[in-house]
Amino acid sequence: MSHRCIPLLLAVLTAGPSGLRAQTSDSITAADVRGRIAFLASDALRGRGTPSPGLEQAARYVAKEFQRLGLRPAGDSGYIQRYTILTTRVVPESSTVRFVGLRAARWRVGREVYWLSTSGPGPRDIAGPAVVLVGVPADSLHAFDGTNLHGAVLIHLADDRPDHPGTPMWLLRAAARAGAVACILVRNLEPDELRFKMAQLARPRVVRPGAESFAPFPVLQMQDITLGAYLAEVGVAAAGIRPVPENVERIVLANTMIRLHLVERIVSRRSAPNILAVLPGADSLHAGEYVALGAHVDALGVGPPVGGDSIYNGADDDASGTAAVLEVAAVLARGPRPRRSVLFALFSGTEQGLWGSEYYVARPTVPLARVVAFLNVESISRNMPDSVAVLGKTRSWLGAAADSAAARHPELGITAVDDPWPRKDYFEQSDQLMFVRHGVPALFFFNGLHGALHAPWDDIRVVNAESAARITRYVGELVRELANP
Repeated sequence: MSHRCIPLLLAVLTAGPSGLRAQTSDSITAADVRGRIAFLASDALRGRGTPSPGLEQAARYVAKEFQRLGLRPAGDSGYIQRYTILTTRVVPESSTVRFVGLRAARWRVGREVYWLSTSGPGPRDIAGPAVVLVGVPADSLHAFDGTNLHGAVLIHLADDRPDHPGTPMWLLRAAARAGAVACILVRNLEPDELRFKMAQLARPRVVRPGAESFAPFPVLQMQDITLGAYLAEVGVAAAGIRPVPENVERIVLANTMIRLHLVERIVSRRSAPNILAVLPGADSLHAGEYVALGAHVDALGVGPPVGGDSIYNGADDDASGTAAVLEVAAVLARGPRPRRSVLFALFSGTEQGLWGSEYYVARPTVPLARVVAFLNVESISRNMPDSVAVLGKTRSWLGAAADSAAARHPELGITAVDDPWPRKDYFEQSDQLMFVRHGVPALFFFNGLHGALHAPWDDIRVVNAESAARITRYVGELVRELANP
């Protein structure tokens, strides 16, 4: 991000600091913040697990607040964006790979074939011509130019060396865009590793179609000793050679058809919500740019009882962040509207592995290329009553903006401190990671771990609402400044 994008505070230049504080700081009270946290972290919402009725109740509450504030819906249906969560079970004994043509062959899943757990769902029966790819193309935009992959099953001779790319997800996505319907990886795993992988097939798996960590079609895996040997016999010179040759080749196996019979039973089909709203920018020149403010609305739900309590309420983590997003949204919605648009995003599934934010960046409802900053708020109601840890300050121009905003508002009594735990790498463990992977500068407001975190007693009793309110005011000031270039 160029230095010219570092925003200036337009309202300070026109109205002075006191006018801005009346709009932003003074209207965010400890009582309001506490009230929001108390509702979200109440036993009635049963810990807001993903998915769960309590999470849906929290989502309805957030959506109604966005509607009350007059914000524009930014979900797929109103304020809600839904992603599917499937629990499935592979049936290995009924699943096969067959090659039909000049040299017929048949292998079974669970014996010679491993079915990757990161496969996307597909039809039970798939048939198509065989196209072999040797190596990894350098150009992801033109990976399969000149090769007809329409309806084909791609066979990739994958490199096993740890410092080499193997089969990157972008390659599978490029193959799907080019028309491929499935992929078989040819590797050379050690026997113990292969046995371990095969044993995993007996376990149910969770599939989230459309998420970036899942391939767009079924992906299988075979060994050099099986499919590699077959390919060598039909004339693929690179088959069985380790390391895989550097020269990229695309080979169509003449007169050969691959037939996949893949049986996967759906045990359950559920969904979970992200809740999204936009405050449109007031300046036609900048309204197409977005500052995003996010938190996660989910917690851990109902779990093993501790001291007779089995509801993991998630008051600090992350009802406090959700309350902050809603309070900042309320202030900005009252006006004056900033020049840039502001996206408010409450994600679910963060505690499960960033499910909601991962889905969002794969299917964004505003262009990610137009998001100039993403601010994520999590666990701000404990530990440091007069400070907020701002993680990621050294990663982008946003660090200077965060320090500048704190310096301009000493009346908040909040110090924006650098990451106190750099070796813990907390920045890599929350929703901002998904945005950073797409080139969006981000900051993470996070006041660290404590004894109640991820425990049933993370409830309203442990919350310092006055401190959380002051941190929220600071975040609100920063959002307004970033949204007024």
